Amino acid sequence: VCTILSSCSSKSEVPEPTPTPQPTPEVQAQIPINLSIGNYTRANDTAFASGDKVGIYVVNYNGSTAGTLAASDNHVTNMQFTYSNSAWTPASAIYWKDDTTHADFYAYYPYNASANTSAHAFSVQTDQSTEANYWASDFLWGKATNVAPTKNAVPITTNHVFSNILIYLEAGDGFTADA
Repeated sequence: VCTILSSCSSKSEVPEPTPTPQPTPEVQAQIPINLSIGNYTRANDTAFASGDKVGIYVVNYNGSTAGTLAASDNHVTNMQFTYSNSAWTPASAIYWKDDTTHADFYAYYPYNASANTSAHAFSVQTDQSTEANYWASDFLWGKATNVAPTKNAVPITTNHVFSNILIYLEAGDGFTADA
């Protein structure tokens, strides 16, 4: 009788579904870093052109204290962003540290894979009679400070670093004041 009762009462076991694990807080907080880089002017026009590349550094705050830009070990160090179709795309996906840590952003143009934060080598073309040499002498730099994490693009405005040189000529050595 026991055998009959136990055989009648046993059910075929259906495995319970495995619950989907909840994402960890680190995964939940990943917010992609997007940029909107503008400039006052550029040597060849008034905007960036498709294919232009900028270098980006991101330095996180420690509480309310700004971090220090370093040659390496920043939150983002010299990430290449490329301009295409009115948008800036990073060489690889980058994210904010978390959803609360503020950061400073540094941008420079043109991108240089071996850029150095303490002594960036850049040469201005001595012969700027050709359009290509004139454009190659354009160095732009910009900074956005104390930016809170956001899904929106971080706006950075760049300015010329090697421009607007004033040269004063004085009369003498064959030149008159009128000349």
